[in-house]
Amino acid sequence: MSAIFKKIRKFGFISFLFLNLLFIPSLAGDCDKTVDIGCKTTLYSRIFDEERFLQIHLPEFYQGSENVYPVIYVNMGELFFTQVSAVADFLSMNDRMPECIVVGIEVPNPGEDLAIPRWRNRDGTERINLYQKFLAEELIPYINENYRTAGYNILYGYSIGSAFALYTLLKVGDTFDAYIASSPNFYWRDSTLLKLADSTFRAGTPNDKKLFFCIGGRERADWIKSQEDFIGILSEFNPQRLVWDRTVYPDDEHMETPLLSIYDGLKFIFSGWKIFPEGNGIDLTLYKAHYDSLRLNYGYPVKIPENLLNTLGFTLLQQKQLDKALEVFTFCINNYPKSFNAYDSYGLALLIKGDTLSAIINYEKSLKLNPENVGAIEMLKKIR
Repeated sequence: MSAIFKKIRKFGFISFLFLNLLFIPSLAGDCDKTVDIGCKTTLYSRIFDEERFLQIHLPEFYQGSENVYPVIYVNMGELFFTQVSAVADFLSMNDRMPECIVVGIEVPNPGEDLAIPRWRNRDGTERINLYQKFLAEELIPYINENYRTAGYNILYGYSIGSAFALYTLLKVGDTFDAYIASSPNFYWRDSTLLKLADSTFRAGTPNDKKLFFCIGGRERADWIKSQEDFIGILSEFNPQRLVWDRTVYPDDEHMETPLLSIYDGLKFIFSGWKIFPEGNGIDLTLYKAHYDSLRLNYGYPVKIPENLLNTLGFTLLQQKQLDKALEVFTFCINNYPKSFNAYDSYGLALLIKGDTLSAIINYEKSLKLNPENVGAIEMLKKIR
């Protein structure tokens, strides 16, 4: 068996793919440019009296918009920042979720920062409490101050990081709005998570949170049983303001659940995000109403994505519904006045209408916003 097939057999195809993306050798001799998915920076923590290393991924058109974005915080970002960024981009590209800022938090000593205390020994002085304080009082305010954030925060954790995520949900509650916990063991450390869940749900908290957790069917039997015990506590108390879901991946082992849980967890948190209009017609009013409902559900202003509006407009052009297409492109410009592409698309629709003068004006606006818009340059040569 070849080395490649041995890796696929060991890790599974998807995990194998991402491992190779993470550790691909430099191709500097073959490529003119590198591909960047984010930046690395540091944040000095007074709580820890040390620099904490971060990785930050922004939506593709962040710089050219005025939108605000939810933030996904990724524990052990040195391992999972790439996967979360890629999945978030893929799902948002398909309108399954909003574009998001992704913050990877490097945790050099997860056994210290993320380790939950034993139930009988907890006294509030554990290092995990300092890490929770760092997130709430230093990291999140730093991200909010330096980026256009929506105030909707998601925490992702795997294995020991998933136990930390659940401990934070059950103990603190208000720091994050949604949690993805990949392969947590609820029996760890004297079943602290089960005991904390019992006391927390008895008190009627947490409120207005979402939780997705998972387990691989080939993981340890006691880990699987621990999750069933947690589900039993959930069923007993039935916390009305905690929306949760759990998935078992029958053929997967512990190391194979992260990527699967990121994808399924984000789809769960943003379930109902994508609109599926009945029939074949495109009605802009329906899209406006849908995104208004998302604003109410998620608590921040949600605009119809520019790429979706552009797709709707061109679909209407193909259907020869010119007036409706012009309505969509006009709405897009009003919502994204700094987008060169919005003016470019509107210019084409105007040209189809026969309004060459207005088309020229919009192509010129597009070029002013992006002097390298080759399409607008070529079009203006033809119609001037």
